[in-house]
Amino acid sequence: MKRRNTISFVLVLFAALLMTFAGSGQALAAGKGEGSTQPAINAAYPSKDVYTAKVTAPGGLKIKKSMNVKDDMGITVPNGKIVSIIKRESNNWYEIRYKDDTGYVKGIMLVDNTDVMYTTDKLNLRTDIGKAVILTMPKGDTVEVIDRENKEWFLVNYKGKIGYAFSEYLSKEKPKAESEKKDDTKKDTTKKDTKKSDKKQTNKKEEPAKTIDLKNVKFKDVYVYYDEKSHALPKVSNLPKDVKVTYSTTKKHTNIGEYPVTAQFTAVRKKDKLKNAKKMTAKLVIRIKKGAVYTRKSLKVRVTDPKLDGEGTVRILGPASKKIKELKTPKKVRIGGVWFKATEIGKEAFAGCKKLKTVILSHNVSTIGAKAFANCKRLEKVRVGKGLKTIKKGAFQGDKRLKSITFRSLKIKKVGKNAFKGINKKAVIKVPKKKLKKYTKLFEKKGQGKNVVIK
Repeated sequence: MKRRNTISFVLVLFAALLMTFAGSGQALAAGKGEGSTQPAINAAYPSKDVYTAKVTAPGGLKIKKSMNVKDDMGITVPNGKIVSIIKRESNNWYEIRYKDDTGYVKGIMLVDNTDVMYTTDKLNLRTDIGKAVILTMPKGDTVEVIDRENKEWFLVNYKGKIGYAFSEYLSKEKPKAESEKKDDTKKDTTKKDTKKSDKKQTNKKEEPAKTIDLKNVKFKDVYVYYDEKSHALPKVSNLPKDVKVTYSTTKKHTNIGEYPVTAQFTAVRKKDKLKNAKKMTAKLVIRIKKGAVYTRKSLKVRVTDPKLDGEGTVRILGPASKKIKELKTPKKVRIGGVWFKATEIGKEAFAGCKKLKTVILSHNVSTIGAKAFANCKRLEKVRVGKGLKTIKKGAFQGDKRLKSITFRSLKIKKVGKNAFKGINKKAVIKVPKKKLKKYTKLFEKKGQGKNVVIK
């Protein structure tokens, strides 16, 4: 009985193995068949000597923030698209770039980019179409094509450097080296064949030297407004393709000012000559725009006078955050490397700042705008510098806790309606002794209670 059970068990096991083998063979055949829709799994991963790869994931390949399959960026590279390889990490992870995004993917869904071309002559790799040169690629080198949307300019990867190359100088066929050309002429040893090959060599016409006229080349000044960003220096326009330009500097500039740059021209081929070739000079001028708004030292300011000689001015529009507890205005603020005087507190600039307790205005402040400090529920103390001339209506209106206001200026000529309406009933307004009599009349009936003292 035991022997019979053992034989049955062996027969069942053998049948299962046969079924498994048959299923594997069918799956293998389906994978190799012309009608198969199954993706080819890349067990070898992209080669070490390539800088781009093709995505082979039918549903697209998700980019990760880190080398963790759960750390999703929310970006998917469609199947068949080309990505640039930035770095090969451990465990077959790859750091890649797709368009403007960088992240990590597993290499199992990447294969070598088959769209490889050769340079047919020395060829510039540029940052953008017709723009600055990154480097010059030698003749006969390979590039990996990423994008062909523009028929004249291909987006390529050359040894890890990404840029644009003129498609006219790219070919699927590798150009023959000079040594290979010579070997071709020596294949036949007979004198007749040698003469024929010599004739063929002499009949090949080299492009003759030419004169390139640069009269239409332009190098104009560039004017921009300061925006806290870097600006590239001016670039040459209408530059012939056989001419290269060298700039005296390639730096980008942020600060306000004028930045001169010189352009010098040379022919790509030494035998060519240039006509009307001369050094050209242009400049990048970064100016500041009247009315422009910036944030400086936790304060928002607007340019009211764009002078660059230190006499320019700004108006303080308010705090960067309403949670401000103490305000101490600077005499000057620096914008783009230039100093501007802070001369005004704008309309409703600090109105409603519930945590503001103390205000100290510099000697450069000449105007306090309408309702500039209105309804600051915790404001208790204000001290104003020597430059104040005007206090507009409702400047301190509704500041119930405001008990102490000190004016050091001898220049105050105008106080607006209800400037002190609603301040603390026991408030004390201190003024210079020389101006006590005049300021008592000037501050009279500006909304403060009868018990408010001016001394």
